[in-house]
Order: sequence, then C-alpha cells, then structure tokens
Amino acid sequence: MASKEENGKKYDHPVYKKISRLNGDINRMSRDELKERLESLHLNSRGVKEVLKKRLKAHYKRHRLQTEGLSTEDPQYYDFYLVVDFEATCEDSHTWPHEIIEFPIVVIDGKTHQVVDEFHSYVRPTINPVLTDFCISLTGISQDQVDSSPLFPEVLTSVESWLHRNKYCGKGVRSAFVTDGPWDMSRFMYLQCKHSNLAFPRWANTWVNIRKTYCNFYHFKRTSLRKMLENMGMSFEGRPHCGLDDTRNIARIAQRMLQDGSPLNVNERLFGPKLKSGESLEEVEIEVRGDGSSGLEKDLAALSVTAAASDPESDHEDLLSYYSLQKS
Repeated sequence: MASKEENGKKYDHPVYKKISRLNGDINRMSRDELKERLESLHLNSRGVKEVLKKRLKAHYKRHRLQTEGLSTEDPQYYDFYLVVDFEATCEDSHTWPHEIIEFPIVVIDGKTHQVVDEFHSYVRPTINPVLTDFCISLTGISQDQVDSSPLFPEVLTSVESWLHRNKYCGKGVRSAFVTDGPWDMSRFMYLQCKHSNLAFPRWANTWVNIRKTYCNFYHFKRTSLRKMLENMGMSFEGRPHCGLDDTRNIARIAQRMLQDGSPLNVNERLFGPKLKSGESLEEVEIEVRGDGSSGLEKDLAALSVTAAASDPESDHEDLLSYYSLQKS
C-alpha cells in the first residue's frame, strides 16, 4: 500500500490539475450537453444528470491518466464480485421466524466487468415448512419448489464447494460479496445459521453494500433497487422479489457502476468480539458496522442483532422494512 508521501507525490502530477479543470467544466454542463458529449464519445448516454456527470468524468480521467502512462486501476481491485440477494419465509405477523428459501449468486469478473457465472438453489424450510400465501405471493416461490429442494446445511455446503471449485474465493483470490443493503448477511444469513445451528461462514462477515456506495458515488440521499436502475436509464428485468432476478438486476447496477469508475469496496461487516469462524451463534452478540460515510448508517444501527435475546417482532419488522424499501 502506498504511503501518504507517495500518494502526495502522485497527485502533484500536472495531469491532476487538468482533470480537476475538466471536472469543473463537466459540472457546469446541462443534461442535454452531457448526453451530447457522451454520444460523441460513443459512450452510454442514459441516466439522470448526476449519473451522466460521473460517467463523463470517469472517461476523461481514465483517458488522461492513460495518456500520461499512469495507472488507472483501483488499488483495492477484486478478482470477482459475488452478488447475492436472498429470499426468506415471511408472513404478515410479528412472530415469524424467517428462513432462507432462495440462495442465488451472480459472479462478475473484476477485470472485464462481465457476468461469468451463476449459482442458484431453492431451500426447504424446517421451522415452517409450509409457505404462507403472503410469502408465495410476494416471492413467487411455490410450495412444490421448496418441497423438492435441499435443506439449508446442504445448500450452504454446495455453495462453498462451488465457490472453491471455480476459484471464486480462497488463497490468492480477492473476492467481495455484494448486496443491496445490510440485510442479506446481517439478518437472513445470520438468522438462518442460528436456526440451523451452523457456524457463521467467514466469507459472510464482510460485504459491499451497493446501495450505500451508489448513494455516495452519485450523490443521492436514499434510493431503492428500482430507483437505482431508473437513475441509470435502465428498468427492472424479471419479477421483483424473485431472488435470482433481484440478484441479476443488482449485478447490472454493479456492472454499470464499475464502468462509470465507481470503486466497489467492502464497506460493511459484522462485528462482535466473541464472533469467530466455527463458533456457535447462540451466545454471540453482533452488530453491523459500516464505514461511516453515509446517512444510511442510521439504518445499520437499527439492524444491530443480539443472538442471545433475538426479538421475533423486531426481526419481522426489519424484513418487512427491507421489502418495503425494495418496492419503493
């Protein structure tokens, strides 16, 4: 990692003054001017003004740095981005223990920004094996689909075998999981491992909250999956709350952000002084910690978890809040 002195010398290069002046010019452009300039450069011209500004700035920065023979790579580069979006059992009541019933992963190559692979499995719940009408209507998952699916421990084993077999994680590989918000790992994965009496996976301890990164990069306050797509000039493809379709759409956002020059770095983690890989979750207190760079930290604080005294009503409200945010 470069020292502060080395970074200071790097930014003393005259090219950064040129980039700064270009950024100022871009900030003064109208949306129509931005679209026209992007089209003249054969770049994507869809999206709201803030998105177009970031896209044009990223293009000129890469071009100027390459012209001067300077590196354009993100110092926290990842080989793979592993996008996940779980679906869980649910009911319109305050006493429902949520279990993961759909486990999708979409893999993005960190160099090419292309989708290169997918994993998908439904999961058979055990606490409430019969899906509610509310859950079926919301997720589109049928009773037959979960009845014919493996239990969560088997699915988790399949996931980890798939990750290592394809070298998406492990020694010498830099990978980051990507989620839309803190809920997938901090709530769904956490509660499911607790229900199944499983060790919490080490790879689930950290992730990229793409919603937070998106708001910081494009300067939006709060947003939703659908709104993120709309801001980029895209529309949702598939069925909302189908786990695989949600994951594919989050991956589309990640691809566009990478193309627009946004870093996708780990910005949230589960924290607990007693939490260790391979340890039972029954007596462990954990919380979500972010990088402190977004107004969404209030959401994270509200999602802190205490395993020894889990509140079913709070769990349910978090899940319904999650679905509400997704649909808004």
